[in-house]
Amino acid sequence: MHRHALDVFLDVDHQLSKARIPAPTEHNKKADQSFMVRMRKYMPGKHQDFLRYLSSHRMPIRNLAKEIPELREPYDTVVRALKEFRDFHMRIACLYIVSMARSEAARAAGCPLAARMEKLQRENAAIRQPPRGTGGNELSCLLKATRDATKRTVIAGNID
Repeated sequence: MHRHALDVFLDVDHQLSKARIPAPTEHNKKADQSFMVRMRKYMPGKHQDFLRYLSSHRMPIRNLAKEIPELREPYDTVVRALKEFRDFHMRIACLYIVSMARSEAARAAGCPLAARMEKLQRENAAIRQPPRGTGGNELSCLLKATRDATKRTVIAGNID
């Protein structure tokens, strides 16, 4: 829930509905743009209520930071930190989740994640689709799109 609250508070546009620079890549457009919204359905009711409350305010902090020069740098610092978190999350997902699920040791140990990933890989290979995560989404595409949406939230210039 914390990442969702930060996204709402900072006005991160995962649904690509706002004009931001740089424009979303074709890879970003292929990602599941409603995934973050759908994830809310699995949160406890109070968490959902809190996110609705944050979303209901008509003046997002990003707009305030654009209007008040003293807020731009602190705002962009927070967005950059969230982007770094998402970079780290992508590395963890690739290093530990995907590679572990594909490993012989995980399968031999009866890892449920490994079994699920193996089943998804067999299904994907049969219909020639890229590997998907346990939620059914193309993992790398979804994580990159989330990270890139965060990058586009910065007000003053690009970030890497």
